[in-house]
Amino acid sequence: MLTLSLLGEVDGRDVVVVDDMVDSAGTLLRTVRLLKRRGAKRVLAYATHGLLSGEALRRITQSPLEEMLVTDSVPLVRRGDSHQRKLAAASCRKISQLSCSPLLAEAMVRMHCCDSLQHLRVYDVDNYDPLRLGEADSGDAEDAEPEEPTALRG
Repeated sequence: MLTLSLLGEVDGRDVVVVDDMVDSAGTLLRTVRLLKRRGAKRVLAYATHGLLSGEALRRITQSPLEEMLVTDSVPLVRRGDSHQRKLAAASCRKISQLSCSPLLAEAMVRMHCCDSLQHLRVYDVDNYDPLRLGEADSGDAEDAEPEEPTALRG
């Protein structure tokens, strides 16, 4: 059995749980329950890969987790899924997916041009323009200061 420990104070605070992968959501939801018992105001989760197998969708829907953000590296609905699973995925308002396409596209362009991946940008999907990769978002690209990376938004 997994033992969870909490270091620090979460009482009255919003908490973000970051994970690489959520499969059955068991560990994630045990963490969420611990955080809520310790007084966390809201608990949000971010995961790169949302496998969400078995009863994960139902568990997340019925949990105190407020929102979970995953990339589209694994589709929420897959070929061969039951009608019930497709309905559960469509009706789960707590889960949002972000496209990792802009990040992958820029990585491919940089690799093709033999450029570094060290400072790979992540784009605001509402303002993403694939024809302007690497340019500043406003003004003359040659005169503009380089921007800090921005997080993806859904």
